[in-house]
Amino acid sequence: MEFTTKITEQDFLDAYRLRCNSLVFIQRIATFILYLLTAFCGTLIVYAIIRVSPRPEDREVVNSLFVILLDVLPLEILTFVYVLFLKLYTPYRVRRLYRKDPSQHGENVVQLGPEGLSEKSSIGSNVHFPWAACAQWRESRRVVVLMLQSGLYFIFPKACLSAEQIGELRSILAASLPRK
Repeated sequence: MEFTTKITEQDFLDAYRLRCNSLVFIQRIATFILYLLTAFCGTLIVYAIIRVSPRPEDREVVNSLFVILLDVLPLEILTFVYVLFLKLYTPYRVRRLYRKDPSQHGENVVQLGPEGLSEKSSIGSNVHFPWAACAQWRESRRVVVLMLQSGLYFIFPKACLSAEQIGELRSILAASLPRK
């Protein structure tokens, strides 16, 4: 099977997310923990403000709440920075990688056969990998990603393929590799 692909910036970002799919679950858990910590700290602050009174025993409760708040606040700030990094910087970094890689901007000719995968890029580079060098493949709404054991991956945008070609691509990949 031979076909020509042209990878867009959005395809590149979707392929990166698909490649790092296992990290998405961890990101969602971290975001959920951040929201729980924010709600907990907000509740502590509101409770401390409401409970402020001139009685000494109430002052001890308020002081202990502020100590708890100061213990939890650094963890909450670190979680917030982590989530901010994942939501803002990671897509920016991936898009910048796409813009700097000249082999992603032109058309690539891909050949899939019983012996493996070959790709010729528009800048003139040729690569060939046997199926033994490939680890798995994943599919999303926009792209099919073929991952190598070395960590490299190939992107096949579905917009460049007809329905018959997508079906043939799936059958070749399914016969040669496990799907994740």
